[in-house]
Amino acid sequence: MEVNTPPLAAGGSLCRDAGDSARKAAEELAGTAVASKIFGDFAEANQFHATVSTAHQNHQQQLHGHHATLTGVSDKVAKAAQLFTATDGCEADAIKSAGTDIG
Repeated sequence: MEVNTPPLAAGGSLCRDAGDSARKAAEELAGTAVASKIFGDFAEANQFHATVSTAHQNHQQQLHGHHATLTGVSDKVAKAAQLFTATDGCEADAIKSAGTDIG
């Protein structure tokens, strides 16, 4: 099996960057709120405000979830690249030593 670890590591880095962007977006949303009377001061406007506020909170939670998922993938990719590289080095050493034992 052949694994090209540089592109694997690059993909992991891109996942981490995307996770960081999701975290920053969640933080930006957390720093804002929909003004209570922005849509007017009547029952339907208040209902719409509540709906928009709920969507705002849900979007924040989704972004935090995306951050957790993407950074988790990034961590796993980094570990996999490290293990593939270490295994490849050990196997290369074993092959070299087998060749010197024969000759």
